[in-house]
Amino acid sequence: MTILHVDVNSAFLSWTAIKLLSEGYPVDIREIPSVIAAGDDGSRHAIVLAKSVPAKRYGIKTADTMFSARKACPNLVSFLPDFALFKFHSDRMFELLSEYSPVIERFSIDECFIDYTGCEALFGEPLCVAHEINRRIREELGFTVNVGVGPNRLLAKMASDFEKPDKVHTLFPDEIEKKMWPLPVDELFMCGRSSAKKLHSININTIGELAHADLEMLLGMFKSHGRMLWEYANGIDDSPVSVNDDVKEKSVGNSITTKSDLTAPEEAYPILLWLCEKTVHRMRKAGFMASVITVQFRNSDFVTYSHQMKVSGTVQTVDEVYAYAKKIFNEGWHEDPLRLVGVSLGGLVTEASEQLSFLGPAYSPAIEKPEEKIKRKEKSEALENALAQIRDKYGNDSVGHFGSFKPPKRPKIPKR
Repeated sequence: MTILHVDVNSAFLSWTAIKLLSEGYPVDIREIPSVIAAGDDGSRHAIVLAKSVPAKRYGIKTADTMFSARKACPNLVSFLPDFALFKFHSDRMFELLSEYSPVIERFSIDECFIDYTGCEALFGEPLCVAHEINRRIREELGFTVNVGVGPNRLLAKMASDFEKPDKVHTLFPDEIEKKMWPLPVDELFMCGRSSAKKLHSININTIGELAHADLEMLLGMFKSHGRMLWEYANGIDDSPVSVNDDVKEKSVGNSITTKSDLTAPEEAYPILLWLCEKTVHRMRKAGFMASVITVQFRNSDFVTYSHQMKVSGTVQTVDEVYAYAKKIFNEGWHEDPLRLVGVSLGGLVTEASEQLSFLGPAYSPAIEKPEEKIKRKEKSEALENALAQIRDKYGNDSVGHFGSFKPPKRPKIPKR
């Protein structure tokens, strides 16, 4: 099997730069300290979505607040995102890539997986084609990409994350020891900050050290996520490229800044349930199910961190998501006062591509039979559909699960 992963370099910034240059903007914003930021620039909630290489030199990172970004670089130039523009350029790239294989997965708006297996006779060796794709996108579309080549999705994606921008890299099994194992464990796909911190605490600092770690120990620390981390560190991934021709959202999420700091799990659970209700409602309206659940934390010192879990199969009901989110919260919280909590759902797939798992979610009884799981799942989905109809008619917060947080109502503005 041969997989290519194509990833646009600083996509939002590059696509904005192309538009600005076509309109006569005096400089290429990719060559100056600049960012694409979501939200009011003057608000503490505005965050960096993409940054230029010069901005990166000031230590500015994606997801930083604009407040901290401007402290690091007072002369920083910012622009609002234009998602219609971004989809236009994403579509152009997808059309070009579809010339090389019928099996393409739009993993997000700025990256695609291509199953190139069996296409060599038509278009040539994979590495030659990777260089051709890299050149054509630069010359014909006006922006640059990294292309990773590997025998599975994981290794192709890891390869595309090597030196940037505008590069082609390979990562095959005989290259793992030299190219991947020396990397910090933080750079392994699906190894979040919280997982990396736990691994550092037991002196696992590189992907190679994780690959050689005792699997039973990792299962004890991370449960099922530990197996996935160990397999990924060893280059093991048998997930197929899922054909789709629509831009797939990376995730759906919601977060809330609390009026006072949260200092106990019991204070956070009702808010967590409310966030799960809102996030699941959005995901279901878009026609998706999720396989990755992330809980975000921000403490009273404005330090943000997160903890995530890849579930077996998919989830699509509040009961399922909340059970996992609660477990993730308990595992990932640093027991510091929390000012913000968020829940996001990733690994989104449509119902047509879902594969039902009989392993059951985190709250399922160990003895639950497959037919019992299906029956319980049907009841839970029927409840979600009924709640969705009420929310659509009377508002998102008109009804909820027992024990869910109720946000304070906004005061009505009197009519003049």
